[in-house]
Amino acid sequence: MMKSSTLFFATLLLAPLAGCSGDDDSDDTGNSTTPTTSATGGDDNGMTGDDDGDDDGDDGMTDDADTGTESEGGDDGGPDVAVCQYECAADADCTISGMDLGLTCGSNDYCFSPCAADLECQLLVAVTECTTNQECTDAFQGVCIDFGDTDFCVAEEDPMADCASLMSTAIDVTDVDGTTVTVCSSTSDWTCGDVSGDMTCTGPTAAFSCEFCPDSFTCDEAAETCECGTTADCESAMFPGECIEGACIDTCEGDADCEGITNTYDGGGYVCK
Repeated sequence: MMKSSTLFFATLLLAPLAGCSGDDDSDDTGNSTTPTTSATGGDDNGMTGDDDGDDDGDDGMTDDADTGTESEGGDDGGPDVAVCQYECAADADCTISGMDLGLTCGSNDYCFSPCAADLECQLLVAVTECTTNQECTDAFQGVCIDFGDTDFCVAEEDPMADCASLMSTAIDVTDVDGTTVTVCSSTSDWTCGDVSGDMTCTGPTAAFSCEFCPDSFTCDEAAETCECGTTADCESAMFPGECIEGACIDTCEGDADCEGITNTYDGGGYVCK
């Protein structure tokens, strides 16, 4: 019997909100950094406050398992301050409204979608588990592709509408019968790699641009930094928190400061650390 799955796509859509005052620009770990600091240019144009210099393509919705931010204690050279962060204790905490979307509680206590091969990251579509091509044919879902641990149905390139016309890239993959077939991918440059100790999908890093830096901030295109000078800069840009070492950070003093944050997941919760 086939069942539906969404691979790692779930994390792109359903990452939790974070921040001691519930800021709405957080990464999938629940870190409460705001889009104000030393930008390195992720998919969100580098404005998420993620200045750890990785290439995770962080877009504020969770496409990555990034846990290193300037608010966590300076592992990447940022301020040593406490912020509200989401923590899970077990995989069961990572279900959403009772739905198991394949998310796992990672080694750093955040929910993420694991991967085993690049192909899982390159086919960002809702797919169906399968064991034979016939199962996919019967479900009008293309061919059965070997993803490593599990096989999934994937639609082949349509002769009447090639991948280029769909703003995607044609890639060749092998079906369960060993036949090479062509499918379309809008994320052909994504890879499965180690992020903070867990294997998850990461995308390319967009070019840094001062165009996305608030007017009240100081931007250095060459150094790829966008920094506040005072807390007033944060306020004028409508970012929560205070300006600390060039970043607007919504700090906390204890877990009680995190109680008002909405938890997207069914388990776990936000703590101040």
